[in-house]
Amino acid sequence: MTEEDREMLKAGYRFIGPVLRGAVTLLEAMARVPVCAACPAAQWYRFGEDQLECHCSEFRSIMYATGGKPVIDCDTRRYLISGELPDPDPDVTRPAVLRAPTDQRKVAQRSLCESCPASRWYRFADDSLGSYCTQYRGKMFGAGKNDIEGCDGREDEIARIGSDG
Repeated sequence: MTEEDREMLKAGYRFIGPVLRGAVTLLEAMARVPVCAACPAAQWYRFGEDQLECHCSEFRSIMYATGGKPVIDCDTRRYLISGELPDPDPDVTRPAVLRAPTDQRKVAQRSLCESCPASRWYRFADDSLGSYCTQYRGKMFGAGKNDIEGCDGREDEIARIGSDG
């Protein structure tokens, strides 16, 4: 566990559920703690003495399992905690992409998902990026769907959020 992880856990303590509160030694043994540990969308499970798994209720999938790559930055967590909606401007790069290393940003920028308000980006500890589409309801970038050049869901989301503002 890094100092950055400790600060994240302290700041987000109210979002840490009973499973992780009872697994402090497992958290402390992690090289990096996933931000899912202090996320309102996380549902944690413990298997046996030393296996943890996190299901994200927003992404509808497993985002962390013991020994896997921890997510260290996540737009969905950011939006849930702040209560802010994603920027509807299609020219705005999503926050987790902006915080990624330059080489990863360049890869993401080739995808229409990079600036889509329906896209929820996340970054792993190895700096690779992934995204979940709230319109498609599935993982997109990083899951073999990196070269999207046109998307009705993106246009629908831009119009929906723009009309809410």
